[in-house]
Amino acid sequence: MVCRERCWQRPGAEPIFPTMSADFNKPSDSPPTANAVSRGVWARVRDAALLDRSVYDEVARDRRATRQAACVVILASLAVASIDYPLGWIEMAQAAAAAVLQWLVWAAMAHIVGGRILSGNADWGALIRVLGFARGPGVFAVLAPLVGGIHLAAQAWVLVAGTAALRAVMGFGTGRALVTSLVGMVPYWSVQLFYLH
Repeated sequence: MVCRERCWQRPGAEPIFPTMSADFNKPSDSPPTANAVSRGVWARVRDAALLDRSVYDEVARDRRATRQAACVVILASLAVASIDYPLGWIEMAQAAAAAVLQWLVWAAMAHIVGGRILSGNADWGALIRVLGFARGPGVFAVLAPLVGGIHLAAQAWVLVAGTAALRAVMGFGTGRALVTSLVGMVPYWSVQLFYLH
């Protein structure tokens, strides 16, 4: 792990792949770095969608990002709900509530499967935050009336982003991260089907 950190670290820069230790699992009470301050919520959403590993590490450590992650989840759900319920505000509110439930279910399954069964290295708070930002590509579903298949593509992108997020914060290789993400998405999709259809 030390070798990996040294190989990928630029001189004078913070490690891109931090050493996984007990300290990594504890949320940091220290103020965010200058880079974290300069990267706003939309930059975080963009970089998370582009699978930038550093933003997942940043979000995992920043407890204040939990509310940002919740906003990303709700906005993505409204993008999807606007297609199914263009005039139904109550239904859209229900869809937003369902999205929050889906988010929590995904994080819970990732915590159980990745953390307990596959011995991953992330805590509950970190999982909530990174998987919230991984939902960002879901906003592209709003383009479904104009672009055929975009909703399915957005869901696949969310799965890929979730896998990248789990890989970053749990110290996994791609295989274990993908398994954890897929297992977490099964109840996630089930809740979506139950509430929206």
